[in-house]
Amino acid sequence: MRVADHTAFVIAAQTNAGAKARPWVWYAPTLPGLPGGEERWMFEQFTKAGIARACGAYHLAPEELQARLAEHNPIDRLAPLASAQVPLFAIHGDADTVVPLDTNSGEVRTRYQALGGKMRLIIPPGQGHNRWSGFFQCQELVAFVLANAQPRENPGPGSKP
Repeated sequence: MRVADHTAFVIAAQTNAGAKARPWVWYAPTLPGLPGGEERWMFEQFTKAGIARACGAYHLAPEELQARLAEHNPIDRLAPLASAQVPLFAIHGDADTVVPLDTNSGEVRTRYQALGGKMRLIIPPGQGHNRWSGFFQCQELVAFVLANAQPRENPGPGSKP
């Protein structure tokens, strides 16, 4: 499937077909050939719980991405998420030299918490930019998504809690 001229995929949920609200997970893999077998367990946990999944990847040359970075860089677009109290979760190895922890997930956590947002960051020691099963078969990640996939009431101004 193509979304805004970018490759994307959706894995439909197995339950909740008639539900009003359908939760979904944004998944942004950075390894070639994904989604693959490594994610199967994680995907199955989400779809069995009625959570659809969406994934997209931008195919831009480095110069194009640099020119449009403010438009696409999630780290620069955190304020609306923090304002809406959207919890974040990441797993990032401390030995990743391709996407270094400090300037990526670590920086997201620092900025998000400064905006009042909550983020859980798991840092597996000795893991780099690889297909380690702990990235894709993390019960804590699945539990986090399932717990936060329930619709929350959003009271308007003047409403009583």
